[in-house]
Amino acid sequence: MGGGVLITLDKLDKLSPDKVAAELVGARSLAPDIAEALVGDLTAADAVERMQTALKDSEAGRAGLDEISRLLELASPKVGEDRLAFTPGLVRGLDYYTGVIFEVVAEGMPGSIASGGRYDGLISALGGPDVPACGGSLGVERIIALLGDDEGDAHRIDVAVTVIAEDTASEVMAFAAQLRDAGLRTEIYLAASRKLAKQLKWAADRRARFALIYGASDKEAEVITVRDMDSGEQTRVPASELAAHLEGFRR
Repeated sequence: MGGGVLITLDKLDKLSPDKVAAELVGARSLAPDIAEALVGDLTAADAVERMQTALKDSEAGRAGLDEISRLLELASPKVGEDRLAFTPGLVRGLDYYTGVIFEVVAEGMPGSIASGGRYDGLISALGGPDVPACGGSLGVERIIALLGDDEGDAHRIDVAVTVIAEDTASEVMAFAAQLRDAGLRTEIYLAASRKLAKQLKWAADRRARFALIYGASDKEAEVITVRDMDSGEQTRVPASELAAHLEGFRR
């Protein structure tokens, strides 16, 4: 029954406290006063302090709270103290997690955008070596939804990299990596068409600030044609100076 109770309590971020308490009574067979007390403790402003008090006589409980405190102590200077919080009511896969669990949330998105935790023993159970592990997963669709289509941003990306010929693909990928290292938001054209007009339309659809064009003549001259997508002007820039040329336009 304990696992079922935890699963219901985990719904406190989706359901009202009254509905969670009702499920604890109806589906989990808890007495009404116990259900209300559990929900009350986990939704109180001092929920952490209440849990610490409740677990003070439990060796396992104290060890778990100490582990969480240590994690927050180590992570807060790197992540930011205001971005981390211990949530006593958080529950994840009861079958394999063996330590701290986590979820990443973002304003404007219900539920989590990433989650995971510590799972000692899981790798060996699946046929691998018996090693401790900690991992997580990303909700790609939710992250994409958060990015949205912000019309207030004049340019969604800084640079759109066209691919005119197959034999230049490795070079344009290197150009893209160079620009990303410089902090420029850069995307490479990945569709099959090698028609420049179609690729420039793609760059416009992505609201790119610039488009890179690297054809046979550019390769021979060791330059890259940089097209200003706002004005339509094109400038041939030495390949070695590409990042420096564009970095000043970053927004």
